[in-house]
Amino acid sequence: MTCVITNYLLSEIFNSQNIEKFYKTLTSAHYYCEDDFKLKTNYAILLFINTLFLDKDGGYKGLIVPHAQQCELYEYIADNRLKIFHYVTFKASAHNDLTGLQLLIDEFKKDNWIVLFGHYLYDKALDLLSSKDDYFDIKNKIYAVICSLKEAQVIKEAEKVEAKKAELLCDACENDCSICLDTMDITNSITTLCKHSFHTKCLYPMFDEAVKKNTKQPKISCPLCRADVFIKSKITFNEIVNY
Repeated sequence: MTCVITNYLLSEIFNSQNIEKFYKTLTSAHYYCEDDFKLKTNYAILLFINTLFLDKDGGYKGLIVPHAQQCELYEYIADNRLKIFHYVTFKASAHNDLTGLQLLIDEFKKDNWIVLFGHYLYDKALDLLSSKDDYFDIKNKIYAVICSLKEAQVIKEAEKVEAKKAELLCDACENDCSICLDTMDITNSITTLCKHSFHTKCLYPMFDEAVKKNTKQPKISCPLCRADVFIKSKITFNEIVNY
């Protein structure tokens, strides 16, 4: 395989967005196994190459590459047209793909090298990932990226579970006094300006102690958030005591 084609294929194969798209597509399937992540199955290899070169309608994507590399690829096409055509038609014949073979011949007659080169890159990538030669260590590098994606997903799922637990715990404890942990209701609780509620019987002793220490501007720290709670008066069921 020429250096120009190899460099382009490797840049597409190791593109993190392409690998992530393959990972999401694979994990959304009905069934997959660890060997699929390692690209040890034909199903996974074909799926990976499809995400590289095919659009959502099954057509070949255009060459979205830097201008200099695009020029190299187009120059390669110009210099190797017959070689490219013979290669893709040989692959179609080898797979008994008569419909695909006729399509390639029709595109060759129309001199449509975008489509022909799309088939060429697809087949070359398939050869590269199906090869027994581990010189580039390609599959291991892809699998390393997939492992990082799997780890990130596990962490994300764990965070969701913890957030849900915290939400349920918060809902369960919403009516519990944070000082004595007993249940409160509207008749025996008080809410501070920082929006935290406590039993009046738990909070008032703290008020009394604060007034003894500072009669001019008594205050306490909220038992939950430690915000300053300034005391102006104490309301009981029988009277209002002003400080």
